[in-house]
Amino acid sequence: MSVSAEVAPYCLTVDSVETIEAVLDCGDRERGQTLREVLRDAMSDRSTFIAPATGSVDPEAFRPGVDGGPVAIDDRTVSAGLDRLCKAGYLTVSHVWAETPTEAYVSAARFITLVRVLRPFSVVSVRYSWSHPAAIGFADRWEITNRSAVVPAGRYLIGEVGDMQPRLIGVSGFDGELADDDVTCWLAEVEGFGASRCSAGCEHCRSEWTAEAGSWEFRPDDCAAVAWRFDDADGFAHDGTISCPACHIGRVGFFIS
Repeated sequence: MSVSAEVAPYCLTVDSVETIEAVLDCGDRERGQTLREVLRDAMSDRSTFIAPATGSVDPEAFRPGVDGGPVAIDDRTVSAGLDRLCKAGYLTVSHVWAETPTEAYVSAARFITLVRVLRPFSVVSVRYSWSHPAAIGFADRWEITNRSAVVPAGRYLIGEVGDMQPRLIGVSGFDGELADDDVTCWLAEVEGFGASRCSAGCEHCRSEWTAEAGSWEFRPDDCAAVAWRFDDADGFAHDGTISCPACHIGRVGFFIS
């Protein structure tokens, strides 16, 4: 599927978030909701800890300063939270897609992680406080403020977007017979995700060009037109077209797939 591009001087992209949404929509977003909420808790300003899937949780286990207590996952990033869960033996992680805007026609870097939850778990949020405002050292008050729903065992796809600190877009349950090693190839074929090929065509002279893998070098498709670079383009219009570099009369539109 081709999608219209955002076209402006020095800008030739599709929205990275929309491409991630296209992938997540292929899975079970309802089943992925609990893991999504767990990861959001891990990135919040609350103290968040791994808890068993069933049974009661003893508040005393969260006493500040006690060695060997529950594993904290409040590391402010998805990757750090997943790493803690992985080291605790609850899941495995495979980074199946990582791409910068220079490698495709996307507005921001995008990342997709395949997670296999090996055994169900939940997380709890704990609020710590001090009985006296002048107190220092470990908090002397704490209470469990929330316990998440149980994250079921199974496979999940996690989508993120962002150049410096990726932003969590969503999580989907991912079923089927596809082997983990084949997920990357499957992603490249998902409609609305690819963003690796940009086609350009003039409605007047019928010239057509193609650029690949984020390149701005447009080469002719079996026509007499010459190659040209997008950063040399002019005549930008609000409808996402430019002046045709071949006939200088028609308008050139862009589609990304």
